[in-house]
Amino acid sequence: MIEGQDQTAPFLGNRSDTLGYRWILLICLLGATVTTLPQAFTQSYWVFTAERFAVGLFIGGILPTANALVGRLVPRAERGTVYGITAMFLGNSMGPVTGGAVAAALGLR
Repeated sequence: MIEGQDQTAPFLGNRSDTLGYRWILLICLLGATVTTLPQAFTQSYWVFTAERFAVGLFIGGILPTANALVGRLVPRAERGTVYGITAMFLGNSMGPVTGGAVAAALGLR
């Protein structure tokens, strides 16, 4: 688990009730994207640790917010199927495939 996730999930859950689930999900996705990129260029262990913490703050809100949004949009009888597809299939299969394609395209060592 990335540092910071345990602290942000409850906070962002409360914010989702006031701002809306879609806004919080968008903010968390954009924040995780923006804070992940600098990690590739870090020369210091302590800066890298701080960057990982920042990523964890945003990642801590992605899964709970996405699950809450799915729970609101999908009929009760279909929730189990949709949760299984979104969490297991998309995240665990498409993530490594996409990462491998990016690494192959950029010629990473």
